Amino acid sequence: MNKARYSCRMQHTPHTIQVMFCTQYDQYRKKQEFAIIAAGIVLVALAVLLPVPRALRILLLASGGWVIVSRNFPAVMRASDTVEARKKSGMQLPAYRYEFYDDHLRLSGEGSMAIPYESIERLVEDKKYYYLFTGPDTVMMLDRGTIGSEPENFRKFLQEKTGKEFRRARNLLLTTLRDLLGQ
Repeated sequence: MNKARYSCRMQHTPHTIQVMFCTQYDQYRKKQEFAIIAAGIVLVALAVLLPVPRALRILLLASGGWVIVSRNFPAVMRASDTVEARKKSGMQLPAYRYEFYDDHLRLSGEGSMAIPYESIERLVEDKKYYYLFTGPDTVMMLDRGTIGSEPENFRKFLQEKTGKEFRRARNLLLTTLRDLLGQ
């Protein structure tokens, strides 16, 4: 077998699990997030613009505000449920090792598997992590700090092997039309 060109690790914590699920949710559910925020804005607008009793106004404002700020609530709950389920079953949070070869990557940790680069459909990055998506429900999170001294070469290597460009994990307010269309 050939020698790995790059390798890195990921030791999950409750925080990284939440970050991963929220990033995953943001990548594949932008349209739903905008619809949720629009619904919240409508509720707030109704409270402000309609001549309704004070109790209903307060209810509309509170509901609209909660809807707006809890746009990724499903991802946060999924992360919390995952962490709790592992605690209850006595399982540690996962630790993964990734090795990148010329024709595939090898993931090891809770088992081992070879993943062809062609199966990666989306590359995303933020300041601390790289995310490799093989679908809306499958993401590999890599700790940038464990890659070594050539992070730019690693990025280029992955982009070349997958035929994809890295996207920045964006705040909802910085979302572009390209992000919404999933391109």
